[in-house]
Amino acid sequence: MLRKAIAEPGVVFTNFTASAAVTEILRAFRFNEMSTEERVLLPFCPQSRRVATWTADLEAIGHALRVHRREDAATHVNDHRGTRTKWLLVDFGDESCAIALHLMRARKVPFAYVLYCSAPELLVDSLSVLRSVSRRMWGWRLVAWPGARFPDASGTVAVRRPQPVLFKGDDVTAADLDGLYSELTLLPILR
Repeated sequence: MLRKAIAEPGVVFTNFTASAAVTEILRAFRFNEMSTEERVLLPFCPQSRRVATWTADLEAIGHALRVHRREDAATHVNDHRGTRTKWLLVDFGDESCAIALHLMRARKVPFAYVLYCSAPELLVDSLSVLRSVSRRMWGWRLVAWPGARFPDASGTVAVRRPQPVLFKGDDVTAADLDGLYSELTLLPILR
């Protein structure tokens, strides 16, 4: 059944939480693996000094993205209304980025994990805003993101993800993936 499913052209398959047994099966079917490196922002390291404003209001985020001609990102925000995904727009005046977060715990440590960023090149400049807004809105949390998807930043440490992310699709690389459409956010839609 899996062999028939993955033969379908134009379809991308991902598994963000594969068990050891499933990982071995997917490797046998020649699924690619994303790097297991995650970046974690240290709590007290200084970050960008760029002046920015922010909003977590979904209507305002969608409007700002459409104004900046980022209809694709505005669609992502709209698609994930009613899920556990938390959204933040960091606006630098001439450019902005929408960041989708999954609030989670790993070994009892609270994290704000970056699933998606509409402008990955702005994530590093957005980290200080992201950290302070996260504390204000959701309590003390470490900010983390997949190292394969977003750039490194000073004041971060690399940690190893406990489970690999596996993917398969035509002309798909690790940089093309994000966690926004994973089971982490889609399962609540199915309730």
